[in-house]
Amino acid sequence: MVMWMILAGIIITVIVGTLLLRWSDENHGFFSGIAGVALLFAAGITSICFCFTVWSWYASDYRAQIINREYGTNYTREEVFFASNVIDTVRELDRKRVEVNGNVFTGKEN
Repeated sequence: MVMWMILAGIIITVIVGTLLLRWSDENHGFFSGIAGVALLFAAGITSICFCFTVWSWYASDYRAQIINREYGTNYTREEVFFASNVIDTVRELDRKRVEVNGNVFTGKEN
C-alpha cells in the first residue's frame, strides 16, 4: 500500500512540475519555471530510488522463500526486507564455534 502511495506522489509531482513549466512559458514566470524544473528533477531522482526499492521489495520475497526452504524457518517478506542484517547477525550468533590460535572447534569432540 505504501509503495502505491509513493508512486502516486511521484506522478502528482510530475504533473505539478509540468503544469508549472507550462504556466511559466505562457506567463513568463521565472520562479514558476525554476519550481517546475526543481519538481521534475526531484521526481526523477525519487523515481530512480523508487525503482531500486521496488526491486529489493520483490527480491525479498524470493529471498524469504529460499531462507525458509534451506533453514526451515518462517520469515516473511517484510522481515527479510527490513531486517535482513539482523537475520544474518542472529544466524552468525547461532553458530557454535570457538577459534583458538587459528584452529576451529565446533563443540564436537573427535
